[in-house]
Amino acid sequence: MDGDVIVYIDGLVKRYGFTTALDNISLEIMSMEKILLKGPNGSGKTTLLKIITGLVRPSRGIVEVFGYNPLKEIDKLSRYISFYFEDDPLPWWLDGHSYLEFLAETQSTSLDSVKELINLLGVDEYWDKRIYTYSSGMKRKIQIVRAFLGNKRLVILDEPLTYIDEESRKKVVEYIKDYIYGGVVIASHIDEGLPKVVDRVIHMDGGRIVGVEHLAEEDEE
Repeated sequence: MDGDVIVYIDGLVKRYGFTTALDNISLEIMSMEKILLKGPNGSGKTTLLKIITGLVRPSRGIVEVFGYNPLKEIDKLSRYISFYFEDDPLPWWLDGHSYLEFLAETQSTSLDSVKELINLLGVDEYWDKRIYTYSSGMKRKIQIVRAFLGNKRLVILDEPLTYIDEESRKKVVEYIKDYIYGGVVIASHIDEGLPKVVDRVIHMDGGRIVGVEHLAEEDEE
């Protein structure tokens, strides 16, 4: 695998019984690249990202992330990637501050690594309250902060713009644009400026890649 390629996927298939969630996906993601996966619900976006992060076993194909097999070497891979998924449960019995502090400690980092994002989203205004009292938007902001914790070389975001207000969406998009520590891969059905800050938009439907827009190249032209 080329040294600049951080995610290499070839002939990826994922089936759930008689349902094909991913159908022969081949994809390379480069270091520092920002990618938006677009497509309707059920198009395979989240399944693809869960395979990249080692949370779902592929039915067939090759998947390498920073040279590791994400399913078998997730402990090594966790040094390089961070993520959250829309259906991830949060520890409702904790307050947001304790939760983020715990995650920072387990990753040998600190909340200072995401201080700007915390301030942008105003997370510290409510993070001393128990998570079970949070609105959907408050929970989503905590998840976003969690994903960027530690300035990893690959950040994966699943529907980061759902539930949050328009002003917060703009701030998240701007933060993604300015992220300088690694690549970012976003699955979203909401645009809100995301296509303007990524290098490629990959369109998915029916478990397949049906189109690719190379936005950075278009901007250069």
